[in-house]
Amino acid sequence: MSTSEIIGIVLTVVFGIPSVIGLLQSLPSRLTLLMDERLNLYSNVSKNIQGLDITFKGNKINKDFYLIKASFFYQGRKDVLKEQINQPLSLELPEGSIIHDFNILSKEQNLDITVEVRGNQLLFDFDLLKNSDYIYFQIFAEIGDFIEDKLVARHRIANVNKKIKTIRYIDYEIMPKKLFGNC
Repeated sequence: MSTSEIIGIVLTVVFGIPSVIGLLQSLPSRLTLLMDERLNLYSNVSKNIQGLDITFKGNKINKDFYLIKASFFYQGRKDVLKEQINQPLSLELPEGSIIHDFNILSKEQNLDITVEVRGNQLLFDFDLLKNSDYIYFQIFAEIGDFIEDKLVARHRIANVNKKIKTIRYIDYEIMPKKLFGNC
């Protein structure tokens, strides 16, 4: 091996490794919305069985009622503290939607989170968000013409990518088992 080759290898190691480490550390944290299931209770269940009526709190279910299962998943090198939240994580359903019920189906064990229903919005409030934290939830809502593109997830959290990636169809083989159990 010649001297110039050795110098080339040393320079590559000296400048290359810190560059890669710096790049990895500079990648922004991100939130992802995973749309798991969307079920129209009228179209998928009661319409096809003559004589079957589904009611919710005494009101008959019609074609506008949906059961939506989804989750938010956080990926980031740094924890998110409450002080970094200017606007909480929210999920907004289309204008005119009515959220009748909301349930947390599962969440990261140590994640302390509360969810407030405000009109057609869900507001997610937490004190601390760590890498791989998630919340899996279901919404029972009267939506009308349901279009997934009209679900809007937003936040203003320091050092977290503003754009929330939405994944519409979930491949259970690649998702963490803790999110959905044994599907």
